[in-house]
Amino acid sequence: MTYITPDDRVHTWTNFLKNYKPPTVAEVSMASEATRWQIPVLSIILLVILALAFHRFRVRLRHRHPVRLYVAIMTLLSVSAVMAYPYAQVTVSRPAVFIANMSNDEALDTLQSLLKNVYRAFDFREEEDVYDKLALSVSGDLLADIYLQNRKSFAVKKAGGAQAKVKDVEILEVDAKRLEDKRLAYAIKAKWTASGKVGHWGHIHLRKNYYDAVVTIEGIKGRWKITGLELLEEKRIDPNNPVPGSASPSAK
Repeated sequence: MTYITPDDRVHTWTNFLKNYKPPTVAEVSMASEATRWQIPVLSIILLVILALAFHRFRVRLRHRHPVRLYVAIMTLLSVSAVMAYPYAQVTVSRPAVFIANMSNDEALDTLQSLLKNVYRAFDFREEEDVYDKLALSVSGDLLADIYLQNRKSFAVKKAGGAQAKVKDVEILEVDAKRLEDKRLAYAIKAKWTASGKVGHWGHIHLRKNYYDAVVTIEGIKGRWKITGLELLEEKRIDPNNPVPGSASPSAK
């Protein structure tokens, strides 16, 4: 609390909303070419007709019958099949056996985006908005768990009007393993830090937490979402000292 006296009649404070930017949370899309097949149905149909026409062409050629019409038909079918390739395609899910495993570099980028989304969701003021934004990156019962877990880690008592806000998420290490019991899911052994600031009447307090956890991510309707979290270690660390291994994120 601050006081104004006759000898000290000036009160200064920091406006934390001066450079305020609305939080952004976006879904983390999966690479469509990695999980889906585009089947050019029209081109396939034209090629089947072309094969039948070619068979008739060979028969007529063998019996020395005129083939000029069949040459024209096959030429037209060939050109049409090529031109129709980008159109009339049907998208089907690629069988899991044909989906390449996610590399650790890809896992790092994906986890970075998902974790940032989770923390950014808490920048919204309305509880309904927080939950809805979390649902873009988290699925299942874990929604409530993550909500409470992060509130406990970063929330400061509101009695004084202070509120923590995560500014930076740094992935220190990842190791992704494909889960065989699900179509497209990975258990990512990861270490990361989350840094934030707490502003209260012009005073800024830095906060930095360190996490070691196994994060399960799963492809759901073309989007990556966190579906499991096993927290192995969580601790508050000095925000002014670098974390060992933070100079260059490791993708084992």
